[in-house]
Order: sequence, then C-alpha cells, then structure tokens
Amino acid sequence: MGKKLVSLFLLTLPLQLFSQQYLQTTFIKKQAATEPGKVCNLPFFVHNNSTQIVHAQPEYDIPDEWKLVTAQPAIDLKPSEKKFQVLSIQVPAVFAVGEYPVFVNFTADDGALLHRDSVFVKVLEVEKVSIQKLENPEYVYAGEEIRATYILQNQGNTKKNFFIETQNCQVADGEEVMLEAGESKMVTIVKPTSEDYINSVREFYTIRVLAGNRVLESVNNWSQVFPSKNLKKDLYFRFPVTFSGSYLAVNKDDQFESTYQFQLFGQGTLDVEGKHQLEFMARGPNNTDLSYLGLYDQYYLSYQNQNVILFGGQKNFMFTPLTESSRYGLGVESKVLLNNGLALGFLYVEPRFYEEIKNEMAGVLGYHFNSENKAELYYVSKQFEGLNERTQLFSFLSEFSPFKGTDVDLELSRGYFNDVADNAYRINLNSRFSIFNLSGNYYNTGKNYPGYYNNSKFYSGNISARLTEKLGVSLYGRRDFMNAQLDTFFVTAPITESYQASFDYKVGLQSHLKVFLRQYERKDRLSYNKFHYKTRSANMRFSQRWKRFHYSLTGEAGKTTNFLLDPGENEQNSFRGMGDFSYSINSRHYIRAFGSWSNINEFVSGKQQNVTAGMSLSSQITDNFNANFFIQNAYDIDDYYKNRNLMQLNLNYNFLKNHSISLRSFYTIFKTELEEAEFTLSATYEYKFGVPLKQVVEAGIISGKITNRDGLPVEGVWVRLLNKTAVTDKNGDYQFDLIQPGTHLMSIDESSFELDEITNIPNPVEVNVFEDQVSKVDVRILKGAELKGKFVLEEAKLKAAEQEDASPANIIVEIRSELEEYRITTEKDGTFAFPLLKPGKFTFKIYANSIPKAYKLEQSEHEYTLNEGETIDLEIVLPTKKNNIIFKPAGNLNLKSGSGLTLTAKPPKKKESQPKTGPYYSIQIGAFSRMLPEGDSFFKGEQFYFEKQIDNLHKYYIGRFSELQTAKEEYKRLRLKFNRLFIVVFDDDKVYSLPQYEQIKKDE
Repeated sequence: MGKKLVSLFLLTLPLQLFSQQYLQTTFIKKQAATEPGKVCNLPFFVHNNSTQIVHAQPEYDIPDEWKLVTAQPAIDLKPSEKKFQVLSIQVPAVFAVGEYPVFVNFTADDGALLHRDSVFVKVLEVEKVSIQKLENPEYVYAGEEIRATYILQNQGNTKKNFFIETQNCQVADGEEVMLEAGESKMVTIVKPTSEDYINSVREFYTIRVLAGNRVLESVNNWSQVFPSKNLKKDLYFRFPVTFSGSYLAVNKDDQFESTYQFQLFGQGTLDVEGKHQLEFMARGPNNTDLSYLGLYDQYYLSYQNQNVILFGGQKNFMFTPLTESSRYGLGVESKVLLNNGLALGFLYVEPRFYEEIKNEMAGVLGYHFNSENKAELYYVSKQFEGLNERTQLFSFLSEFSPFKGTDVDLELSRGYFNDVADNAYRINLNSRFSIFNLSGNYYNTGKNYPGYYNNSKFYSGNISARLTEKLGVSLYGRRDFMNAQLDTFFVTAPITESYQASFDYKVGLQSHLKVFLRQYERKDRLSYNKFHYKTRSANMRFSQRWKRFHYSLTGEAGKTTNFLLDPGENEQNSFRGMGDFSYSINSRHYIRAFGSWSNINEFVSGKQQNVTAGMSLSSQITDNFNANFFIQNAYDIDDYYKNRNLMQLNLNYNFLKNHSISLRSFYTIFKTELEEAEFTLSATYEYKFGVPLKQVVEAGIISGKITNRDGLPVEGVWVRLLNKTAVTDKNGDYQFDLIQPGTHLMSIDESSFELDEITNIPNPVEVNVFEDQVSKVDVRILKGAELKGKFVLEEAKLKAAEQEDASPANIIVEIRSELEEYRITTEKDGTFAFPLLKPGKFTFKIYANSIPKAYKLEQSEHEYTLNEGETIDLEIVLPTKKNNIIFKPAGNLNLKSGSGLTLTAKPPKKKESQPKTGPYYSIQIGAFSRMLPEGDSFFKGEQFYFEKQIDNLHKYYIGRFSELQTAKEEYKRLRLKFNRLFIVVFDDDKVYSLPQYEQIKKDE
C-alpha cells in the first residue's frame, strides 16, 4: 500500500509543480493583527505566471467562528497579468489571544488546485470587564448589615486575575477573582451600620475592579439607613462641654510615680445663628515633671463674635512674627473690628517659661480693606528682669493680594533699647500662575534688634512647575533662623541649611518616581553639640500602590563631612536606604512596616552605621472600639531635640454615645536624652454633654399606620416629610419626631405599590402639627378606580362637519371629589382617561365651550359613585345642534338614582350661540410629550394644577385669574420653584402668551 502512495506522489509531482507556477500570491503583510470584534483587511496581489488565460476561483480557509466579509467571485487573469485583492475577515467579539493561520486557495473549474498560500493573523488581547448590580437593599435599620450582590463578567478574550477594591464596605468572599474569557462570578459586599443612628441617613459605598494598577470599572451605590429607635426629644439649644479625668503613671529611674489630672473644656456657640462663640479650659494640677504624658495646668476663657475678640488666661500669645512670634504665659488679649474696617487691639502677657522677660504688652491699630487685604501698626513694649528700661518696638504689618492667585505678607519693624535702635523686616510670598507654584519667606533682623529674633538672616523658598501631566520639576532652599528667644520649656531645634533640585515622574496610574540632588547641613543648637555635618547626595525614591499594598523605596548616595571630627578623618562616602511598606487588610485593619540603613558619619559616636526598623498596626475592632500599636528598635540621634517613641499602644472605647475610655502607654526617650527610655501609662475617662442655653424648638410628632385593603400592616413603605424620611416597620407604623408646629406636606412613596394601587388620602397630604401633641395620619392602600371614555360625533352631521371644526380632540373634561380634582383634554380620536381615582362620590363635568361648534351639550355635569377597583368606560355621543346628546356606558356602571349617564336632554327653547369664555390668566409651568403622573416631583408640592393637550404636548397650568395683577403675584411665588414659566391668557378656549395677547388687543 505504501509503494502505491509513493508511486502516485511521484506521478503527480510534475503536475503539482506545474500547477504551483500558474499563479503566485504576494501578501503585503505576512502577519496581521486585529482586535476581537473588528474587521481585519488582508491585501494581496495575484499574478498569472503562465502564457495562458487563467480562470480561478478563490476559496479561504479561516478558523471556526470567524466570519468571512469578502465576497468570493471568480477572477480571470491574462498572461502575466497582476490583480489586487483584499481579504476581509471579522474575528468574534470574544476570541482567545493567539496567532491563527488563514489560507487562500485558488482552484480551476475542474476543481484542480492552482495555488495555495497562507498568512498569520494575530488576535490581540482585549481587557474588558463589566460589573453590574444584581441586588442591593433599598434600606436597612441601624445596626443591620448592608449586603449587596454584583455580577462580575470578564468580557475580554483572555484569562484574567481581577482585584476587587472597595470603599466604605468590604468584600465578603475575597478580593481576588480569576475569570476565564466570558466567565462571570457573583461578588458580595458587606457594610455594617451603627446602632447609634438617630436620623435616617444614606450610606454610600463603592466597588472597583482593578487589573494590575488600572481601574477598569467602578460602581457607586447607596442604601438608606433608618434609626432602630426613636430620637429622644430635646427641645433645647446646648453648649458642648467635655469633662475628662486622667490617671498618669511613669517608671523613671527605677522609681514609680503616679498622679491624677482633670480637665473641663468647652467650645461652641452661644446662639443658634452661631454669631457668638465661647471657649474655656480648666486643667490641673500641673504635671510637667511627669515626663511624656505630663501636662501643665492651664486656665483660660475666650469669647468672640464678628466684631470682638476677648481672651483671658494662659496660652501661646503672638504679637507679630518679628516682635513676638510665640510666647506662652498668663495674659489678656482684646481686639475690635468695626464694620467700617477699622481694627483696634491690646495684648498683655507675663511669660511662664522664659524667665528673662518679666512682662510685655502691645497695642494695634489697623484697617481691613477686605478679607484678603489689611494693614496694621503694632506698638510692643517688653520689660526684662533686672532692667528698668523697657524695650520699645514699632512694626507695620500688611497682608495683600496684588492679583489673583498671589498672596503677600509683609512686615517692617524698628526697635529701641538702651538708646540703641535697629531694624528688621520679613516677607512671605505664595503665588500660583500657569504651570508654576512659587512660595517663600525671608527674614532679616539687625544685630541690635530687640525682637523675637536678632542678628539673623534666614529664608526658605520653593518653585515648582508641572511641565506635563506626568512630569514635574522643583527647586527648594532653606536656612533656619538663629538666635531665637524661644521658650526653654519647648527646647530648641537644630539649625538646618539645605538645597534641593528634583523632578518627579508619574510612571503609572499609582506609581511615582522622584529623583533629587540635595545638599544639607545640620548643627546642634545646644551648647554641647552632638552633631554638625554636611552631606551632598543624589537621591531616588519610587512609590507605588498595588491593590491594597503600598510601598516606598528611597536610596541616597553621597559624601558627608563631620565637622566634629579632625580634618582628614571627617569625610566619607555615605549611603542610606529606606523602605516603607503598608498593607490595608480591609477598611478596618491596617499594617505598616518600615526600616532604614545608613553609614553616614553624622555624630560623635563610635558606631557609624545605623539600622532602624519598626512596624505599626491600626485596627477598628468594632464601631466603638479601636486599637493602635507602634514599635521600633532605634532612632536618629539628631532627633534628640524631640521625644522619640520606641513603643506605643493606644486603646479607645466609646460607650453610651457620650462616654469614652482611653488607655495609652509609651516607651519613650525624651528630649536631649540619648539612653534611658521611660515607660509611661495613662488611663482617661471622657464625658461629653451639652449645657442647655435656650429652648429653641416647639415640637410635635407625626405618626401613623399604613395598612392594605384587608387591614393588614404594610412594611417597607417610605414616608417623607421635609428633609426627613421614615419607613414603616413590620407593624406598618412610622413616626416623625421633633417636627416644628405648623402645616407640613407629607408624601407616601408609591414606588412599592402595585400598578393599580393608590392611597385613600391625598398624596402628598397636608398635616397640621401642634406643640407637644401627636398628629395621627393613618393611610390605607386601596385598589384605585378608573374612569375613561371616548367622544363620538353624530354620524348624520359628519359630511357637513367636514367643512367645520368637527374634531373630538381637545374637549376639556373634569372629575372632582372632596379629595382630588383632575382636568384633562381628549386625544385626537376623542378618547380620554383620568389617573387612578380614590373610590367615592365624584362629579364629572364637560366644558361646553370646548365642544365643536356644530355640536351641542345641554347637561355638562353628572354625579356618580366609583367603587374600589372599578373601571368605567364611557362612550359619549355628541349630537348635532338639532339632536340630543346621548351617553352610553361601555362598561359596568353604578349610577345614583336620577343622575344616570344615559340621558336625553330637553330640546332648547331658543337656539343660542356658544358662550365665549375668557379672558382669564394662568401660569404655564411646563410642557411634556407625555402625561405626568399625579404627585410627580416636577410639581414640587403644588396640588392645584390642570393639564391641557396642545400641539401634541401635555401642558400644565396653575391658577385661573381674572386680573393680570393677581396672576403676576402668583408668578412671583412660583418662579422660586419652577425654572421656565410664563403667564398665558385663555380667551375663547385659545391660549396666548401675554405679549402675544397684548399685541392682538392693541391691533384690534
């Protein structure tokens, strides 16, 4: 068998070789690429290599599910002729990534293969995902969980790992989801709610789908949270006050010390309008010697309003940045700002922690042009200990904005002491323009200037520019102040001089790279220097957020000179590396780890390398309980001017709404110390309460029950009043507390009703609320009644009526009862249908002036009763003026005795013309292509409106006024609610705009 196949192949080989030379194809591109769902065009040339005319039929072999867009007509090629062809194919919308061969075959009429060629088509990756809400609760009660379900579908063409990121909620079953192309999966999020809600609120939550660092899809939703218990009645305006008591303990030098400290603090307004503000503090006893948690005793009282500021007690007083920037002590302060812009002020302080100054005072006179421009003149006098002569300073201070985006703060000062005078000045600038941001300040104080600074020049400045959306550059320089007369209680900071040039680049959506060159010099300010060094270095920092993980890596390389070492031994190549890593387990739990290593020779220390590592944890364990923990192994020595925590634990628990307990512990190395860490512990109880100042609310309550037609309670119906919302519970009950007495509109949300259901009372309904009383509004849900019908013109008059206005359209009909009233017009074919009606007794009216002129109407009003769920369909035949009007019920109809709808009107004694109606004025508030349902939000609580169909539009009007002035007054009231309204005139059932009608009357 094998020999036969080989023989057959050898016999046909010359034919195959000959056939392959008949035609030749040349693809312009041997490989093409396309996205799924799009058409891919493959152009190529066909060349006849033979000396004969070739008739060829193209055939294409493409992968399954692909669609051939190109037609396949046969082609004729003359000898040596070349033709251009295009093969167009479409890849399905979801098709796997990869390279697929496409074959082109040309056959002769007898089916013989003339030529075969192929090209590869690469299907590109498409990354697409959809997330749709399947179910989320419209409302929950306080304390319950909000659980929402979404469907996540991979609409791309490759297997993908998606990350679910949430905001203000949590994923129930893991944040990472792996989906094949076309696969879908349900995702559930959970959000707990607090039991302490006292008003209904909307809780918003967001779910995002990420692939890598890119957000592919985001969905926002909300659920209403209703309080699970009623708000206690509080009719008073209260001033907020906080009382706290703390137990403090410290283990210092192997000795245990403890004490108590108490604090009473209040801050708030004294009136409802917030015009008068009060703040006070009473804290004691003094515990500044109890290490880290020790607090000094402090007492003060402060009051201010729009024009006056008064203060008495202990605080950090500030006159001006040059004369007295910050001085803690006991003193008084007052300032008056008159309505004409004039400002007057006085300050007096006796420093507490700076013993060289006995007391100082200041007076100020200024003028405030507006909130951004002012000028003030200060006079400051200081009395130093042991000296009789006082220091005198004058300072001019101005804040102004010369143009938009730029603020300038300028101060010029001159001081006198012991018959010696000297000057000082400073300027601060902040400006934003174009792509630039500029900020900086400069201080210059004379050698004999007796202010807060003297013999100093220091500055800081920064200029940055955002060159592109991703690239920014900046320059920064700073030199710290010298010879500052700071309060010794706060210790002083080191002197620093630094310069930096940097650029930052946004690598990705949540990735940033920053490269900067820096020179900085730091020197210990205390008398026994622990450090004085200068470093020149190149630095690089990369930070990235990936899903719930965020990290930052920083590297530094340069040369450091330590000025506290001998020359020749004080320079070395220095390196530093730092890492900061954080992970958000979920919205309640957070962990962070950090570390650094450096060999920078900065200190007088035998150990030149420094390794620091630590971590912190933060957890919101419950809604009322949270914990924070921090620990690290070491510290930077040049931070010794401030407290350095090596370990810290905080526990906070809130209970009974206004009460809380806090436990705090620290393992700390304190200021100016290098060793000997101390352990400190504190326990604090805090109670917040409000002092009643004035009864400001006269309140009542609205409550009720919603039942169905069988008298059973209906749960989950929303009831709205003012800006409040309530929902019926399982017993059908709802309640609104603390409602101001008066008349209010309350509405029932009918979105949960069946299509044919309606309330038994008007919706919205007016409710009268009385002080200290409960207004009961019970609602019953009923099957609504329907009234509809059709006007038919008498056929005997049709022929003559063709030349007259004989259309049954725009006939005005009205139905009214004690609870509701509707006025509508008929459609082109004479049909009409009223909205759902509340069962009861109604009056049906036809407006005679809207009947076509060739027809008549002798009885326009009829009374009847509609039962629950009943539908009445009327056929109203309008006779000519020679005949009678006939009403024919088309459905079941319950009629009152003597008022049936099948009527025969008595012939008129005298032929009368149709009375002309109008003119009267009304206000058109809107026009729509469809009829709006009753109580639609567009009407904004307005109940007495009517509708008229004109030019295929449903137009709505409010009011019917015989006087134009009355219409104008109503127009002024309504324009506060509606945007596009205007006065119209009805005259003989025609509608005119007011200017149009006035012009018609003028022409007449």
